[in-house]
Amino acid sequence: MFFEKRNKAQNPDIKTTEGFSKVYSDYVRYVYTIFYQYLGDKEQSQDLTSKLFTSLWERRSTLEVQGSLKRYLSKAAKLKIIDYLRSREREHLKLHRAAMELSSSDRATEHQVAYRELEGRLKELIDRMPPRAQEVFKLSRHEGMSVKQIAAQLAVSENTVKTHLANALAHLRENLPEYNLPKRAAG
Repeated sequence: MFFEKRNKAQNPDIKTTEGFSKVYSDYVRYVYTIFYQYLGDKEQSQDLTSKLFTSLWERRSTLEVQGSLKRYLSKAAKLKIIDYLRSREREHLKLHRAAMELSSSDRATEHQVAYRELEGRLKELIDRMPPRAQEVFKLSRHEGMSVKQIAAQLAVSENTVKTHLANALAHLRENLPEYNLPKRAAG
């Protein structure tokens, strides 16, 4: 209890303009240094420092700092860095995807048509399988279930499931030779 009172007394009242100004002047360099150590970019470090203190100001009425304000600001800065890096990574991924789409847009329609055609052929071929083989194949390939899970759900042996999958895949390989489907274990 004494420890909590002492820490509260040491931390300025961030909810007042004067208290917030004191916190800002006392800790702005400290927070900036944390950002700069992780990012090595002055402008980005300044921007994130500004955003962190803006966020504190906006949340001042509900903000409860337990313990050391310095430790709180350090953790807040590190969380802000993680958010920044995640968002930067998402932006890189978006740009990469956009570049890939632009580079392949000439063939996109052709690929869509081919995909739809293959999808239709696969559906036809699956529909021509015996009912139990269809069910096993769909549970395996569409639902992602394991041989063991399918066997339990259908109350059949694992070997029966493997046989149905092997027959279904052989049927597809036979009827789609242009796709050179690999011969691998059914499970």
